[in-house]
Amino acid sequence: MTIQSIRKFLIGLGHPENYDKIRYYFNHTKLKMYGVKTGDLKKIAKKWLKENKDEDPKIKAETIKKLYLAESFDEKILASFICDKQPDIIKEFLQKDFDLFIKEVDNWAVSDCLSDILAQWVLINPKLRINYLKKLIKSKNLWARRQALVVSFYLNFTQNEVDYSNLVFEFVEKTKQEKHPMIVKAVSWALRGLVKYHSSALRKYLDENLQTLPSLARREVVKKLETGKKN
Repeated sequence: MTIQSIRKFLIGLGHPENYDKIRYYFNHTKLKMYGVKTGDLKKIAKKWLKENKDEDPKIKAETIKKLYLAESFDEKILASFICDKQPDIIKEFLQKDFDLFIKEVDNWAVSDCLSDILAQWVLINPKLRINYLKKLIKSKNLWARRQALVVSFYLNFTQNEVDYSNLVFEFVEKTKQEKHPMIVKAVSWALRGLVKYHSSALRKYLDENLQTLPSLARREVVKKLETGKKN
């Protein structure tokens, strides 16, 4: 499938009646909508990977870049579905590619799907790429800051070979005074990601900083520690 054939396929699977509902749910995104169901996007991703399994990873990565930079919500989500757990594609991305991808983000769904891929990219060479996250957390773009926070969640929640809890605390300290709901929720998410493997470090941090956190984060993180559930 070329980028043109993918787009044609997406349009054919679209549900125009879902446009308004999707826009409302995803931060009133201004991205073009085809209204393709999530299950169908995952099927397309699986089909594309099967059809291109013997393709050069560099060529596959170029197609994915075009999807991330396309005008539609559906293409950007599809890009992440294709990349997920595909290190041969992810390793072809450069920091400048993620700069461009993040610049296109205007809703939490595209942001969080991209965060998953960015986390996998960071873990390929964490000693070098953690510095990129530290650049993002200082960005004026709130979606870049959300990327850094959510990626820090993935780094701690998906593996316990390396402890990145201090990275979470560093990022939370830089953003905990912000009021935007997308940052407040990401602060909560990043801290809750420590419960699985780093609960002792989290408890120590909360003992010293609980009252300085946003109320949503305080409530959800304490609940997660006590019950294992967010709410």
